[in-house]
Amino acid sequence: MSVLGATIGLRHGNEKESAMDCWRTVRKGGFDIHVSYGHTYSNNLYAYNTRVRGEPQLEIEVDLNPNLRRRDKDSSMALDARELADGGIARLKLFQIDDPKLLGALEVIGRELGGLPETWLLTVLLNGTHRFRVTPELKQSGAWTSLLLHVDESDTRG
Repeated sequence: MSVLGATIGLRHGNEKESAMDCWRTVRKGGFDIHVSYGHTYSNNLYAYNTRVRGEPQLEIEVDLNPNLRRRDKDSSMALDARELADGGIARLKLFQIDDPKLLGALEVIGRELGGLPETWLLTVLLNGTHRFRVTPELKQSGAWTSLLLHVDESDTRG
């Protein structure tokens, strides 16, 4: 099991104070994501300019705005991004990340913090800033690992 898998949910409260409040850029370019919102989903979107930080709360920030600026406005990517931007983002339920580079960065943060917290903050840039309290879950299928970020439905940050 990876360090990420071993450390999710092991850290409670603020047992370890650190200078982890600076952002780390993990990936400038895009990578595939899967999102579920309302009664639908999309696996046609890319996350860009992804950053993470460990303090004051573990936070992942992704930019979905480039999906809105596609040349082909009728592409699945552009249509799904527009649906999210037009209100679907407020009904976000699940944000799935399969990117090995981001998962590796989270492993490093987990080691530095002595474990990862049970809840994280997900910030989505899409025609504004949308913040969600999420609960992480790792899913392993063979050699493939997915990080599922389940949105706390009582969270009304938007």
